[in-house]
Amino acid sequence: MATNKKDVEVENTTPNNSTSADKKITSVYVSAGSSVNKQGETLTIVGFGGLKPYEKDGKEIKPGARDAFYKISNIDNFLKAVDADKIGIDIKGKDQNNQDTFMRADAFYQSGIGKNGKAYGFNKICITLQEEERNQANEIVKSAQKLYATKGMNGYSFDKNCDNKLIDKFNAQIQNGCDFTLSAKKDSTLQNYPQLMETVDKIKGGSAMVEIDFVKTQGAVLKSITPIDNSGNLGEQKILKQATKKTTKSKSMS
Repeated sequence: MATNKKDVEVENTTPNNSTSADKKITSVYVSAGSSVNKQGETLTIVGFGGLKPYEKDGKEIKPGARDAFYKISNIDNFLKAVDADKIGIDIKGKDQNNQDTFMRADAFYQSGIGKNGKAYGFNKICITLQEEERNQANEIVKSAQKLYATKGMNGYSFDKNCDNKLIDKFNAQIQNGCDFTLSAKKDSTLQNYPQLMETVDKIKGGSAMVEIDFVKTQGAVLKSITPIDNSGNLGEQKILKQATKKTTKSKSMS
């Protein structure tokens, strides 16, 4: 029997971001469509649903940074499973004037050696609210606005040195709803990620729930794809036999 999909990508915000082998299987909503830009280049728009206000116990609950962290972490797990975690995630929100705002999230692993000689490593998320802009003389006319979050025992939280005004700005821009899409959209770029494109081709023109499993020594791997029809119903689950290739664990910052 088909199961109705009711904003499965929106309301489940319980922190569960571990990528260890004992983590339960997680599901990610993925959609894919094609278009052509003004330059005649073929584009593939890979979407991951969004966050929006919902009612609980008679009260309206608006999404916040914690919900966004959970969403970004799950998307990153999907990208790791298809060896495409170097690609960022675009976030479209709304400002106080209800105008579209465009942000970007990058998940990455930061490692090094401390003064005591011991190695350390942290899962991080960088959220870019505003890119740096320079004039023709290479002078900065608009500074970049970025926030960093680090994963702890209970999930991600903003670093202590983050600007509180930027934290407030980010929360304000997602509280009335936001959408997540893959930053890379040109087919000429996406072709550099064959596992991603192979998965997207199975979804193109529609959407699906993609299950991610976590395998010891491999990390995140695709487990299954369940298509979603136009009525929001889940179709027949397709179990995938993924290659045992180990996924990358780090991502360079742009």
